[in-house]
Amino acid sequence: HNDFQTKKLNQYKPEEFVDYPKSPEIIKEVREFQARIKGSMGELDKMQDTLDDLNTELIKQDIDNASNLLGKKASKLRERLTQANDDLRKIEEIGKKMDGNTSHTDEEEFIDALKDEMPEVFKNIDSNFEQIDGIDKLLKDVEETKSVDKMTKLKKEADEANVKVEQSEGLVNKLDNEITEWNPHKKLVRRDEELEEIETLLGEFKQDLGQDLGLMDKEMAKNQSKQEKEGDPKGDLAHLQEGIVNYSKEIEELLEEIDDLKGKRDQCFDEFDVELPKPIKVDRVKRSQEGDKFTSPNNRKSLKKPPVNVESDKPYDNYHMLDVNTKFKGRINDLLKTLRDVNQKRKDLEDKYAPLKRDLSQVKQPKAYKAVKGDAVDELFAKHLNAANMNIPVKRLGPGKYIFGTKQILAKIINGKLVIRVGGGYMSADEFIEQYGPIELLKLMKSQEMAEEGANGNKAQMTGRGSNPRQMAANVGSIADMKEMMRNSLNVKVYDDHNPNADKGFGSSRSPQNQRKTTLGKLETDIAQESKIGKGSRSPQGTRTHKFSQASPKQPSGGQKAFQSPKRS
Repeated sequence: HNDFQTKKLNQYKPEEFVDYPKSPEIIKEVREFQARIKGSMGELDKMQDTLDDLNTELIKQDIDNASNLLGKKASKLRERLTQANDDLRKIEEIGKKMDGNTSHTDEEEFIDALKDEMPEVFKNIDSNFEQIDGIDKLLKDVEETKSVDKMTKLKKEADEANVKVEQSEGLVNKLDNEITEWNPHKKLVRRDEELEEIETLLGEFKQDLGQDLGLMDKEMAKNQSKQEKEGDPKGDLAHLQEGIVNYSKEIEELLEEIDDLKGKRDQCFDEFDVELPKPIKVDRVKRSQEGDKFTSPNNRKSLKKPPVNVESDKPYDNYHMLDVNTKFKGRINDLLKTLRDVNQKRKDLEDKYAPLKRDLSQVKQPKAYKAVKGDAVDELFAKHLNAANMNIPVKRLGPGKYIFGTKQILAKIINGKLVIRVGGGYMSADEFIEQYGPIELLKLMKSQEMAEEGANGNKAQMTGRGSNPRQMAANVGSIADMKEMMRNSLNVKVYDDHNPNADKGFGSSRSPQNQRKTTLGKLETDIAQESKIGKGSRSPQGTRTHKFSQASPKQPSGGQKAFQSPKRS
């Protein structure tokens, strides 16, 4: 319409606008045109308002979408920060439990750092939570006002909070990796080994004392028979019998202590076993299978073990394993301390009644073992056997292979020293003879006595370098002499086949492939190194120092008086 009106006005010439006859027509056209222009302007204004409304709606929609996204981001940040906070609390808690239960100085220093720095860490996390709370408030304000400026501020706050949460998560990962380096799996395997070793040593103590008790019963019967036949004018036999009675009574008391400790150990093991994840139990089975490889087929049948259940619903998680370790470590350490006390009482008992046992047997010079010329292992073995002054029947089966009493053994030379294969490692020849020699002699004596009782005096013959077992036992000396050789049998060195420090007395690996020899001395060293290091004092150089002493096995503890033998004419 406006274009049409414009064309109509353009048909008039300029001079016609002042021509009176046409003026009304022109005025009418102008006024119509003016009206139409005003109408168009109104429509344009309405269109502008519509555009403005559409733009506002788009901005609101953008703000709503952005607010929704930022709201979800803030919620996710809160979840991540909460998880990081929970993980750090868990790390702090396990640090408190490990305090005083560390295995080396690196762990101790880490625990000290946790105690010093965690308060500041949690202070920062609380500040991060406050920032996220502020984001939630600002988000509500933006949703109400639809302010672009406030939306910009909201985005900035969310980005800053995200950076801080990532820092907290990074700290969690760093601390978690540090804890992983503590090797919680190995710690639990060590606790499991210690419980196994306690059981083994208690069994050895009980067997040793039981044999002594049986021998005392036989000696009592012999002395009573001799007293009935020959009389006892000087009272010597009565004195010996009194000593036998007292010794037997103290052995029985010590056996009761061993049974009590065995009960505590079994209860601890049952509770410990329930908490173990499956991989730790699988390692236990592997260790057992490795040990079976060195057991003779006959013994393997007689010592047939029931199947072990390795299933467990416990998580294979570092924090769970560390929690179990701290829960049972102190308890197992107490069992080991009690075990050392029992061992010391056993030694003191032997020292106290050594004079009695010397009077119950006679000492004769053992026959020397002759080595095969040119066999370096056999020559060294002969040297150690003869130096031990112990008449044990030994038969050479081949290079490095022997029958030692009733045991088949393997010998070899490592770093210039003769060692004997024991379990998953090696034991020096001297210490092997000291520990197992007396045990083999006692076995032979018992076997011979049973043979005499059951066969009317027919004596079993042994191949090797001795005569009959009773004669060999007499040649090696009294029970006291044998026990004297046993006194330090638990404090032995174990040589590892691949250990370059084998000649320095370092123990073999604890891994299932290199199962270490069970010794009380090794257990005591472990306890000293592991429990003392977390509680000992620091030296000026920063290293921890501690003392771990053990009473001399050759002196009775305070208050125990040695058995006094009667003077013989």
